[in-house]
Amino acid sequence: MPIFLGILLTLSVCVVAYGAGQLGDSVKTALETQKLVSIATQRADGGWGRAAPVWFMYDGEAVYFITAPDSYKARRIRRGSPAQVWLSDATEPAFVGPAHVVTDVPTLERMNAVYKRKYWAAWLTYWARPLAGRVEAGSLVAVKVTPQPDGR
Repeated sequence: MPIFLGILLTLSVCVVAYGAGQLGDSVKTALETQKLVSIATQRADGGWGRAAPVWFMYDGEAVYFITAPDSYKARRIRRGSPAQVWLSDATEPAFVGPAHVVTDVPTLERMNAVYKRKYWAAWLTYWARPLAGRVEAGSLVAVKVTPQPDGR
């Protein structure tokens, strides 16, 4: 019994010290500076789909991106698939985490502002019809991916 308690205490300390969603400094820096990440979602058979590059927003805690409502990414995320987030030139994902569809207007407005600053084409694209309106109309799906400590 003492060995079990020791192992349990060690695991508890590791989880508390690591914290949910913590990323290494190099990954955080890359997410703050890169223009694109690639996203892969899990197929129904358990394998991972092909990673596809996307525009994204990183807010220090999660990665947000948009996709077409009929894309494999959107369909898999709606059924509960986690997502892999890949950095440029990476040989493995930077992290894996739960992915959820985002519909709250304040987050969509932040994404819209970040996209306009980060991508010149977004300024043209979202000038007439902001991102929140496109998500509300169903022409786009916004997704949030939160890193997990064991997410590899």
